[in-house]
Amino acid sequence: MSKKNKPDHNIHEGHRSRMMSRLIKNGSSDFQTHELLEILLYSSCKRCDTNPIAHNLIDEFGSLTGVLTASADELSRVQGVGTATANMLVSMGAVLRRLLEESVVKGDSLQDSDLAKDFCSSMFYLENSEQIRMIFLDGDYCFVSQEIISRGCIEQVKPNMLEIIEKAVKKRCPIVMLTHNHPKGSELPSNEDKLLTRNLFNLLQKVDIYLADHIIVGMYGTMSMRENDLLPDLWNELEKD
Repeated sequence: MSKKNKPDHNIHEGHRSRMMSRLIKNGSSDFQTHELLEILLYSSCKRCDTNPIAHNLIDEFGSLTGVLTASADELSRVQGVGTATANMLVSMGAVLRRLLEESVVKGDSLQDSDLAKDFCSSMFYLENSEQIRMIFLDGDYCFVSQEIISRGCIEQVKPNMLEIIEKAVKKRCPIVMLTHNHPKGSELPSNEDKLLTRNLFNLLQKVDIYLADHIIVGMYGTMSMRENDLLPDLWNELEKD
């Protein structure tokens, strides 16, 4: 076979091998953020130099978190990003979200307020839109499951109270926690947050289900409404009984 008929040689093959060897040997701390993204892009960009694409993505979205939470349409507008790369990055973001959600697994105790707050914080770490989630616990405060109840802020999208109760009853979970995020705001609860908590607490109590807490995750912190005595007539009075 003549040189002209030989398959094109990947001029970046040696560089990619060196980068992977370095990653395996030294771990991620030896890399800058754009270099880690460059390596991630190898799977969707088989032959081209992924370094400038990684730089373009970081420049556009500001961080690796920004890249992995961007939509496919947003990613596709970045120079060098095609459909395969956009789909791969969206998929990677979904995998990381699931990984964070599984920081607590079935049977782990969430009775400690700090553990519960850390778990809620991890669930919302890559979320840039507001969500309301319910955490289902057994009688010993051990984790059973968690579900997204609604998307959007409480002021705009109110969760279906009957649906929450039905889910808790069906799962045979005597204890639940409510959590939602303020991705662009403070962890301090609004009046609507407090009203929702009070109404849900009272409704769940009628079917012998205990609302153990409402945890709010903000941009810079996480707050437990029970721990901070924001509705003392609910939890403190119940504890006195």
